[in-house]
Amino acid sequence: MPIGLQVRDEEGSILYDFSSESFYVFGTGNIVGGINGSITDPRIRKDDTILLPLAQTLHGFDVSDYNRTDSPHYEFQHKVYAVFPDIVIKDGEISWSFRAPAHPLGHYVDVTFVYGGRMF
Repeated sequence: MPIGLQVRDEEGSILYDFSSESFYVFGTGNIVGGINGSITDPRIRKDDTILLPLAQTLHGFDVSDYNRTDSPHYEFQHKVYAVFPDIVIKDGEISWSFRAPAHPLGHYVDVTFVYGGRMF
């Protein structure tokens, strides 16, 4: 039985197939919500690098304050909007940027991830 990693889209089509080759973790990254940034690494290849999120949190969102009845957010308990980064992978670099929240209850997302690919 082969071992490896396959990443599929919503329809089940294979986007990445690392079953026949070894996948190496090159490093980690930390995206802080609302702050654009990048990672440079010569091993990053546009069509051969994958990111695996380890943790995602809403930047600046305090759950304890959100559930208090005297909080200004209390009346909107079920309406919190996440603003995810736009991530671009090109040869030698992973970069991210954020759009401004379209809603006043929008919170940027912090993401901790690992990235890697095949060694050639």
